[in-house]
Amino acid sequence: YIRRDTASEANEIRIPTGVTMREVERIVIEQTLNACGHNREECARTLGIGLRTLYRKIKDYGIQ
Repeated sequence: YIRRDTASEANEIRIPTGVTMREVERIVIEQTLNACGHNREECARTLGIGLRTLYRKIKDYGIQ
């Protein structure tokens, strides 16, 4: 769902308009990692990607 000018809920990710899909992916990975307490296995499972893929994307995006 796309909503404007509303408070975000705990399980929502806020994506600014006008950003690239690469930036959207980075934001989603970062916020999912935070929501999973930085448990990378849980994060990969939540995102529906493999753990190796998650590690590669974390490295590519420079996510800490």
